[in-house]
Amino acid sequence: TQSFPALTISHLSSADHIVKDASITVHTGRITGMFGLCGSRRTEFLECIYGIRRISGGTIEISGEKVKKPTPVNSIKKGIAFICEDRRRKAMIPSFTVEENMILSSIDHYSKKGLFSTTAAVSAAKDMINALKIRCTGTSQSACELSGGNQQKVILGRWLLLNPDVFLLDDPTRGIDVGAKYEIYQLIFDLAKQNKGVIICSSEMPE
Repeated sequence: TQSFPALTISHLSSADHIVKDASITVHTGRITGMFGLCGSRRTEFLECIYGIRRISGGTIEISGEKVKKPTPVNSIKKGIAFICEDRRRKAMIPSFTVEENMILSSIDHYSKKGLFSTTAAVSAAKDMINALKIRCTGTSQSACELSGGNQQKVILGRWLLLNPDVFLLDDPTRGIDVGAKYEIYQLIFDLAKQNKGVIICSSEMPE
């Protein structure tokens, strides 16, 4: 499959001066790796791209189209997914069920004329549980009861339901056992095979 730039970052700087003059190009069908220890500001760089952290300079292009003002809402609309390293505090709501966590970003897809379809939401969650081999008792189980690896799969499943073009993964295997790590790696490889653009930031050099 022909590869082309899915995400192009040029001379990006944050308003708080933590990120300075950062550039990177992410191609479709490829996994771009970024290594940095804790404090290297790789997380802050991804937050600038996604729109969590305000930028003061530089450009962001998605498939050749400039993003004028990056915000999380606009990033989702433009097809960017961000999976942060602190999944328990920032990526998921532990008290919510597996289904509720999974449909957070695509909840509008299960509503029609102001009415929410529980049946459609549960069906979508079940399909994703099967596809990602998430070990849980069902869609109504609390996400906080799952292992770290399965929680991460729930978060990945949330974004897969939206089918974005670019994935920003910040330490996606942090705090996960070896077996679950392998499964997460396979999911990331599958994203590349689907011609998605992928950035994976890690504090582990072998990864």
